[in-house]
Amino acid sequence: MKILSVIKARMLSAMIAFVAIGECVNAYDVIIDDIAYDLLSGNKARVTYRHLYQNDKYYRGNMVIPSSISNDGTTYSVEEISAEAFTGCENLISLTIPNSIIKIGGDAFKECTALKEVVFEDGESNISLSDFIIYDSNRHEIYRSGPLFEYCPLESLQLGRVFTYDTNPFKKCTISKITLGNGYNEIPDDYFSYSNVQSFTLPNTIKRIGKKAFLNGIFSSITLPSSIEVIDESAFSTCKNLKEISIPNSVTSINKSAFASCVSLASIKLSESLTTIGESAFSGCKVLASIDIPTSVTFIGRLAFNRCDALAIVTIPENVEKIGGGAFAECASLTGINVKDLSSWYKIDFSDNFTDVYTRYFANPLYYARNMYVNGELLKSLELPSTTTALNDYAFYGCGSIESVVIPNLITNIGDSTFASCTNLKKVTLNTNTVKPWFKNMGFIEELVLGNTVYTIEKNAFEGCNGLKSVHAAPTLAIVGNNAFKGCTRLEGVWITDLSQWCTINWENEYANPLYNAHRLYVDNSEVKDLVIPGDIEKLKRYTFAGGEGFTSVTIPESVRIMDRYAFLNCTNMKYVDMRDMALWCTIQFDGSSNPLMYAHVLKLNGNVVSDLYVPETIEKINDFAFYGCESIVFANIPNNIKEIGYTTFGECTNLKNIISFPDEAFYLPKDAHILTSPAAVERYYQYEDVRAIVLTKTTQSTINLSSHDFFSLEGASFNGISKNAENGSVTFTGAAPNATHKINVSGKAFGRDVSGDISVSTEAMVLDIILEEATNLTVKLKGTYGGDAEVVKTDFGEYGDGDETTITGLIPGGSCYVTFNVTTSDGSVSSISKTFNTKDIGINIDKKLGSTYCILNGSYDIIDATYVNSGFAENEEDVLRLYGLDPNTSFTKTYFVNTEEGGLELKNISFTTEAIKFETQAAQAVSDKKAIISASVNGDDDSLRFGFEWRRYDAPDIMPSTQSPCPIHNGIIAGSLNNLSSNTYYKYRPYYKSDSGITYYGDWIAFCTSDAYVYFEPIVYTYAPTEITFNSATLKGAVLPGSDDVTEQGFEYWPAENADTRERTESRNGASTITSEGTLMKATVENLKEDTEYRFRTYVKTSKETTYGEEMSFRTDKKEDTGLDDITAEDDSEKQITGYYNLQGMKLEKPEKGFIIVRYSDGSARKILVR
Repeated sequence: MKILSVIKARMLSAMIAFVAIGECVNAYDVIIDDIAYDLLSGNKARVTYRHLYQNDKYYRGNMVIPSSISNDGTTYSVEEISAEAFTGCENLISLTIPNSIIKIGGDAFKECTALKEVVFEDGESNISLSDFIIYDSNRHEIYRSGPLFEYCPLESLQLGRVFTYDTNPFKKCTISKITLGNGYNEIPDDYFSYSNVQSFTLPNTIKRIGKKAFLNGIFSSITLPSSIEVIDESAFSTCKNLKEISIPNSVTSINKSAFASCVSLASIKLSESLTTIGESAFSGCKVLASIDIPTSVTFIGRLAFNRCDALAIVTIPENVEKIGGGAFAECASLTGINVKDLSSWYKIDFSDNFTDVYTRYFANPLYYARNMYVNGELLKSLELPSTTTALNDYAFYGCGSIESVVIPNLITNIGDSTFASCTNLKKVTLNTNTVKPWFKNMGFIEELVLGNTVYTIEKNAFEGCNGLKSVHAAPTLAIVGNNAFKGCTRLEGVWITDLSQWCTINWENEYANPLYNAHRLYVDNSEVKDLVIPGDIEKLKRYTFAGGEGFTSVTIPESVRIMDRYAFLNCTNMKYVDMRDMALWCTIQFDGSSNPLMYAHVLKLNGNVVSDLYVPETIEKINDFAFYGCESIVFANIPNNIKEIGYTTFGECTNLKNIISFPDEAFYLPKDAHILTSPAAVERYYQYEDVRAIVLTKTTQSTINLSSHDFFSLEGASFNGISKNAENGSVTFTGAAPNATHKINVSGKAFGRDVSGDISVSTEAMVLDIILEEATNLTVKLKGTYGGDAEVVKTDFGEYGDGDETTITGLIPGGSCYVTFNVTTSDGSVSSISKTFNTKDIGINIDKKLGSTYCILNGSYDIIDATYVNSGFAENEEDVLRLYGLDPNTSFTKTYFVNTEEGGLELKNISFTTEAIKFETQAAQAVSDKKAIISASVNGDDDSLRFGFEWRRYDAPDIMPSTQSPCPIHNGIIAGSLNNLSSNTYYKYRPYYKSDSGITYYGDWIAFCTSDAYVYFEPIVYTYAPTEITFNSATLKGAVLPGSDDVTEQGFEYWPAENADTRERTESRNGASTITSEGTLMKATVENLKEDTEYRFRTYVKTSKETTYGEEMSFRTDKKEDTGLDDITAEDDSEKQITGYYNLQGMKLEKPEKGFIIVRYSDGSARKILVR
């Protein structure tokens, strides 16, 4: 270090032309009491070095700098210390600096390697620290001084005043203790950051701790004075040894990241006046197990307690108004949130949810804790206070403890996602006047109870609640909006108490009515099967009983005069409809499909099946749809007084054969119905009286056949210029174009009068199809088919060729092609069908083997005719990905790819969640006086030494750290050997696992006692599966745990399997090859093996007493790839250019590698060559 100082001095002297060389060595004006000074203008003095090369001879021991000196009768105020004034003073022990000093130069105390104590006396003026800089002749900086106390092993530093500086003076120095004087009213930004200070004493004058003031400090505790008001951003961030902190009551705000990543911080006492906990204030405080948030706190910022892994239950005080996103995210042990006042909880603003890169952070800590406690009692049944009027967004988001909730009648608003992700919430009771979509898409709710105050349910209110099983409807319910219960596919029943009231509800569509999905209606807890409409109902509204598949019959009283459309929609299990008065039934106003007969098909009159229908003579009109779908009627007598028969009155009466009436197509009668008479009184028909109503048609693809009802006589027809007379009441035309509408003129007689006119008839379409006969990765083979009676003259696949077969090539794996098959018939018309066909994809599949700490993924594919390039996982570009060092109970996503020349990259993601880790600490397997073998089982695996044991003497004090010993794992058993123990002594141990993320997981402690004498036990030897097998080499793996005796040799034995039978584990064998290895985990590569040969191997370990063997395993070497060089004929490659090198798996290489590789040339050809 002294040499460096000499070099700097010489550089400086060379650049200051007016200073002589001799003056550079002794550059001072006066020496007083063995201290050198420069006398400055204004009666000021500066402490400087005595001799640049031998300064240590003069400045040593305990020194005190005076505040003033006298020289030649003049008093000088000592205000400065020059650059390098005490540099290299290796025997300087202590130094007291007066309050008159206001400036100190760079490197002033550098390399004072014995300096233990420095005292800066209290004062009001700050001390300015200036850097010492050396420039070359071009003004380029070639040296800058370091921190003020660089390389000084200070034990005590008393700072009475504040430093102002360019370079932090406390870096690169070791200081046991710093005491700040009353001259400090704040600790400036970055003041003690990255300093190796073990202890601080702060005065009661400090009001603010600045940004990064103690960043990355090494101290374990610090006492904050009661005067502090503000702890600024990152003030104590990454102080990894800080174990406890007490925030004085004067502090009202803890700013961003103030204590972030203080990984040892286990105890925090917050200010009783604290109002704000800033963003990430305590993020990463991994051992913080509890936090008492004072009632004064109103704001908790984003990520405030993120990654506080030890936090279990947190109490949120009643005055908190807002919690930022992720405030309690990733707290691995967080299991509960406790509140004292429930009404204050749901007023908190939880809206600050945000996404950072790929992670979504939620403000409500319930999303992470899942369980909610009120005054320490687990909240399962949430019954909100009757005075509650609103719930804020996300108020109970993610709460897993709530099983039921009761919403009072004063509630007018429940915010967005208030109860989202409350996966154990099964029952909801609503007492509000209006129900809004507060619970939409919450598939975990199973029971809904609508209280006596519910009048309106708005649209989409419970849409997507696909776990809902029962609805208890309110007797006050009047209006239900569109899709209110859409998607509630698991509904099992609707419970009501008043059927009359149910009939008055206005349903806006079928999905508004929960019965549409529930199918079962219960009145007073009894299922309604035989539905009896109450006698006070005049109108059945739309969708009233829609979906009622549980109804087997319905009785309609005389009071019902109107049935709205879809009143009985999909009541498919009805067997009959019973009514009380036929005249009233005929005059009910049915609207479209409102008549339950369309499902029941059987009509009863006062319990008797109506088969012979006699329409009463007291009415003049039979209304629309009156008997639509009634299959029980076989005979109908319609009296002469009927003047109007409604639209499709007898539609779908498939068994009605005999009618005493004028038949009109308005009836939509069966073809074989027989007309007996026609009442002259009928004045109006709901259908045409021309030939369109009375001509029957039958068609194929090319044939049209015309006939008529019994009451119409078909005489002839004309089509395409061809006229034909009817034969036996029928006319047939051939040669019509398929799938077309044709106009035909027909003529005949009806009821004694001539009728004629045009009708439109549509021929059937050709029955076309395209059949996929075969598909590969790159081709599809297709066959077109057609059916019908039209004459086909041509078939083709358009651009893919003529005929009814084609093979399409040039496709890509998993790709599609759109194909049209055309059929041309003799009339010149073309019928077509188009379909999309897919080639076979490459069939990516990913198998996984999973535990708590590992996952082995095996990717595979099915390539038929595509050209393989390469495949693998993104991490290693291999088909097998072995992941170790994972965090338990954590989700991961990995990507596997397969690359083909034709289709390029095809990706498939696999997501998996590791199991929760489960340790079982086992009793010590073998114990001697100095050694012990310990073990534990775990549902994990490893390829390294992430598992191990933490152990210590049983009676050791807590302050004494435990010893951690990494150990191998084999078949789920962690085993370790403890050495150099004390005899007849109790020890305890527990298994641990340290993931690659840095988190350590522990099992339970268990104890043992060493013996008082030597006990022999053999080593534990494991053999692992081999890796990296080629045609002539393999890498063998194993593990060794020493027994009671020292190991003299360890390694592997291996031999060709055909040379010997499997040997006993304790028997050595002549002729076996050995290869030695070292360490607990062993790995060795054996070479010069025979190709395509099975080998057996095992691990061994030798002690002075015996040789112990592991279990035998086997492997087979690969076949040596045929180079094909013998088959290669000489050819001129001089004009070819090499375009790339590839390994045998198709992966492109940057340059040729040893072994067999593939070379591709510019003309598209390729050759396999051997590179030596």
